[in-house]
Amino acid sequence: MDQSRLKEALIQALLRMVPIVPANEFKAVVDAIRRTETDIDKDVEGAIEAIRKSSDLVVSLEKKLTERSALLEKLKAEHKRLTELSTITKEQTAALSEALRETIGSSTRKERGVSLLINLVAGVIVFIVGVIFGPALTRWLGTIF
Repeated sequence: MDQSRLKEALIQALLRMVPIVPANEFKAVVDAIRRTETDIDKDVEGAIEAIRKSSDLVVSLEKKLTERSALLEKLKAEHKRLTELSTITKEQTAALSEALRETIGSSTRKERGVSLLINLVAGVIVFIVGVIFGPALTRWLGTIF
């Protein structure tokens, strides 16, 4: 016989010796109280473990929520910046277009004038070189061929 059975048998024998107290009913009540106490302890331990898990989950969710909130604020700021950039009025667009045309137009005219001058000077130089060295070059080529 193991210890717990021996203990229960001794308790029942002692309770039977007391004539006023019904032994089996009293023993059943004591056992029920012990089982209830053990069950309550297990339930409390389970509840504590569930609370710990819930606390860990809340901390994790709070961290993720904080990260996403920061990202959302960053995206809002970027959206606001892009919205401000895209709201150019018609007058601003027209003024910008006119300024670009004037800049490009005046640069083009100046560049064309400079190019014409360079080409005229180069043409005059080639003409002068041809007039000066033309007859000599013709004689030299005639002797080679």
